[in-house]
Amino acid sequence: MRVRDVVALYDYHYWATGRVLDTATLITPEQFAAPAPVPWRSLRGTLVHLLGGEWGWLARWEGRPAPPRPPDAARRGSSPSGTRSSTSSTTARSIAARPPSC
Repeated sequence: MRVRDVVALYDYHYWATGRVLDTATLITPEQFAAPAPVPWRSLRGTLVHLLGGEWGWLARWEGRPAPPRPPDAARRGSSPSGTRSSTSSTTARSIAARPPSC
């Protein structure tokens, strides 16, 4: 796979993730935290899982250990506002664009 292909995949991933997060801001806090028949029990739980996974992979790519998952109580925000960050997007794209070190 070429570097530009990996960067294109990141571009798509962050475009799609942005749409999901933007749409999530349109629902009520009750809907955001409502129990759902999905593995992560709610939209909030699903987004925490997705973003936590992204942060973990980013740390690994930078040669750091994956950060520990926060305790469940620390993840209990009632709305998705403020969850979208371009920091990991920018960092992941720059890592993908680097030439291989081998």
